[in-house]
Amino acid sequence: MKVKVQTVQPVTASMWLLALALSTPILLLPFARAFIAPLGILAILGLFMLVGLLRQRGTFNTTDKALQVLPRFFLFIWLPMLISLIDAEYPKQVLKAVELYPLYALMALAVVVLLRATPVIKQIAIIMSWIVSVWAFDGVAQTLLGFDMFNIPLERANADLGRANAFFSHPNKYGFFMGMMAAIPLFTMYLCGVNRLTHILVSAMLLAAVLMGGSRGGWIMFAVAFLPYLFLVYIKPAKRPIVPMVVLPVLLVGTLALVFQFSPSMQNRLQQSMQAKSLDYASVNAASS
Repeated sequence: MKVKVQTVQPVTASMWLLALALSTPILLLPFARAFIAPLGILAILGLFMLVGLLRQRGTFNTTDKALQVLPRFFLFIWLPMLISLIDAEYPKQVLKAVELYPLYALMALAVVVLLRATPVIKQIAIIMSWIVSVWAFDGVAQTLLGFDMFNIPLERANADLGRANAFFSHPNKYGFFMGMMAAIPLFTMYLCGVNRLTHILVSAMLLAAVLMGGSRGGWIMFAVAFLPYLFLVYIKPAKRPIVPMVVLPVLLVGTLALVFQFSPSMQNRLQQSMQAKSLDYASVNAASS
């Protein structure tokens, strides 16, 4: 019986550069529409790669499983959008989304081909984790001190009162993007096997940043990622799972109470959410707006 020996490819500087290039859209996300430029470059690369695949093989249905799944996944999302255009209440908005999604497919194709040639998924996850952690630290510092590390005040033009906004060009989008991206450092820490203290400090900072961002959508997205993370890191490996199952809720309630004291935006959001008492359309609409 022969044992297959897997050779580990050494990490080179070019791999880190590729990972940084693929992380550029996230790096530029806070700066208005600057992140569109690297996405456009990826779409152009994807178009050239698509033409190359069709010319070389005569078909897109290759033996590569990722390239087999990608067009099916795209059609699974895109076709319902296209069909809904027939009876859409706002056809112009739907048409914009229908026109935009093929570009996303080309971007995804470019990323898949590049990652197949050079496996840098771990490096991308690490770089993105650092980027999101900087967002989190900046937002928490801004809420506690009144200004962030770039001397941007908490209360500024176009920013909702008391909501952390960090250095985002569109201040009120900080909470949403923070909640959307916070899962990356959480599960990167889990996959890289960092120590327990790092888990506690980083996850607490991310939780505080998402709450201080004051976005209900960000809260929901973060909760969907945070609960499985707590199970994988604290409950599953515990010899007595009942201990973390009791301790974790107490710590979460304490964190929520602490953030509630320092974040006026969270107080306003919770008070607004409590308006849905009668469960009629008007009250639910006011509470969720």
